[in-house]
Amino acid sequence: MERNVVKIRKLAIYIKLTYLFRYVKQQNLKIHDIKRWKKSFLYFLYNVKQDNFDYAKRWNIIEGFTKSNIIKLKKGGKAGDANTPILISVVYNEMDRLEIFLNHYRRLGIKKFAILDNGSTDGTVQYLLRQIDVELFQTKDEFETRVKMGWINRLISYYGISRWYLVVDADELFVWQGAETSNISEVVSLMKRKNMMRARALMVDMYPKGLTWNSKDSFEKIFAECKYFDYETFCHKEVEEVYLLYGGPRRRMLGVDVWLTKYPLFKLLDKEILSNPHTIYPYDNTKRPCYFAILHYKFLTGKDKQKMRRNARKGQYAGGSREYKLYVQKLRENEESFNFYYERSAEYKSSKSLARIEEISNIMADGID
Repeated sequence: MERNVVKIRKLAIYIKLTYLFRYVKQQNLKIHDIKRWKKSFLYFLYNVKQDNFDYAKRWNIIEGFTKSNIIKLKKGGKAGDANTPILISVVYNEMDRLEIFLNHYRRLGIKKFAILDNGSTDGTVQYLLRQIDVELFQTKDEFETRVKMGWINRLISYYGISRWYLVVDADELFVWQGAETSNISEVVSLMKRKNMMRARALMVDMYPKGLTWNSKDSFEKIFAECKYFDYETFCHKEVEEVYLLYGGPRRRMLGVDVWLTKYPLFKLLDKEILSNPHTIYPYDNTKRPCYFAILHYKFLTGKDKQKMRRNARKGQYAGGSREYKLYVQKLRENEESFNFYYERSAEYKSSKSLARIEEISNIMADGID
């Protein structure tokens, strides 16, 4: 009886997925190896457990992949050699961050940016159209976290899984110890020699010393002051099949246990998909060290505050944007004085400063175990 129920469930999943993949033919963006993607999504849908953190929103990923209307606005530069990742980012009204963002990754060696705009109105699109190394896409479909993962998988399917990718948000700067004297192609070469197609990164919230969360200055003006971080407030946690890190200033000041582990640099293998912002499916629960950091510039300006309020209102993130609702509440209570800085904050002077964080290992010094 139970075996028959499983067969019926799998058949229903297959029929629904096949129906959704019919929408792909109506979209502008081509897919490399469509059979591979259908099989990968089937594997995910068949095997993800009902009590898993990906289960409730699993179809949102598929619909983001198959039904979203993504168009290409302009071609970008050449991607570089096989060891140079294509950087993928989904943006919305990020004009005041883009110059810092693009220049940072250009210094790391990125040659091609695949940026998906989600209906920006602040000049983001016009600025990106002028960047010769940016391949610009756009969708005006409604944002939701797992739908976004569908969009990112769709961009990967456009370029093909034979390449390496670096997936980051506009408020995230990816680094490693020694980033000033090495480039991302060297890092990828090292990962390949160790037969590792993904590596963990720790999200490190950056904040200023003297400015409050309610600053009216632009991000460009505040960026130079955002050079402090927590180095001893992180914790380990195992959630089902995933080994996580959490903590940092958001736990210290706001009491929230947000997931701080990501896998931003990767090459997808057979059956793998990006299932949520923090994991690749099938999951990796190996207790590996973090070889990378994602410097996170989120809680800084008045514009950031407006985004938090919008996210809390729309409920587009995990748990109906539970985390953002808490941020709005805490900010309302301490709007004029809130600051993450405390007496044990560390100053970020260069990538060597990451050595203060016990959970981050030096990939250039000892390789990958």
